[in-house]
Amino acid sequence: MHRGQEERPARRRRRGRYDADDAAHVVPALALTRDDGDDPAPKLEVVETLGLFVAAPLVLFLVITGLVMVLDKSKKA
Repeated sequence: MHRGQEERPARRRRRGRYDADDAAHVVPALALTRDDGDDPAPKLEVVETLGLFVAAPLVLFLVITGLVMVLDKSKKA
C-alpha cells in the first residue's frame, strides 16, 4: 500500500451470488398487483401454437432452401 492511501475493505462479487441490493431489482417481478397495460394476451389454441412455432418455421425454411437451390448460379458437375 502506498503512503497516504487508506485500506479499502475487500468487496468482491461473484457471478451467481446476490445480496440485498440485488433483491430490490427483483421485487417488481414478484408483485401481487398488476399494473395498467400488464394484461396477458388470450391463450393460443393447440393448432395455433403448432402452426406458429412448428409449421411456420418449417415452411420458411423450405421456401428459403428452395430459393437458394433455384437461384444457385454455380456450375453443376
